[in-house]
Amino acid sequence: MLLQEQIKIEEKETQISTGYAVFLLCLYFVLNLLGQVIVMVPQMMKKVLVYNEELLTVDPNEMAQKIMDEMSYPWFINLVQILILLGILWLFKRKNVAFFSHSPFARKEIIQIISYGVILVAASLALEQLVMYFQPEFTTANQSALEGIFIRSSKITMFISIVIVAPITEEIMYRGIFSVVFRKLPLVGFFVCAIAFTLAHSPTNLESFILYFVMALGLGGIYYKTQRIEASIFAHMLNNFIGFLLML
Repeated sequence: MLLQEQIKIEEKETQISTGYAVFLLCLYFVLNLLGQVIVMVPQMMKKVLVYNEELLTVDPNEMAQKIMDEMSYPWFINLVQILILLGILWLFKRKNVAFFSHSPFARKEIIQIISYGVILVAASLALEQLVMYFQPEFTTANQSALEGIFIRSSKITMFISIVIVAPITEEIMYRGIFSVVFRKLPLVGFFVCAIAFTLAHSPTNLESFILYFVMALGLGGIYYKTQRIEASIFAHMLNNFIGFLLML
């Protein structure tokens, strides 16, 4: 009976090819990027009209930076990201790939997941404080951009984006989909995923690369240790929640 169940599981797992999984990963990335760009276009055009007279006299790069520095985060961008995510999840579901487990959490699992999340966040904060001890003015380019948008945007919108939407979408992309793509080479997938996650957060120096890379390794470790994407999502949410509080 157990052997028959194992065979059924393996058959289900082979219904999605590596090539198709890579295609869906790329599709998700492109749609997510396009969705954000399209949503921001009306706001960008409005700024262009405001600075219409300066366009001919100011350096294009300076003007572009000036416009970006005044952008805010619209509430419906979260809706767009969620709809794109649901579409990708549906395409995977058609191939019998489900990222979320339907089995209930045991008490031991809950304690384990919370413990892993707290340890990772504590380690990440300690590492950041260590970097800032030697470089008091240190900050990452990603954090600086986020803080600028945070000031000009609704706090509710930013909370939903930073604490809820971003952890779910990023964990499904980097831990979930990457694990499907590299299911035959999990160790390779672990490090490729960590590097991709780090680069996606735009590190501009060695220190920022290390900070994001350590976080990526930690989130990946939690996922592979528990085999539940909910665990890495929780840790990611906890980390972002603390970051959100620090920006208030």
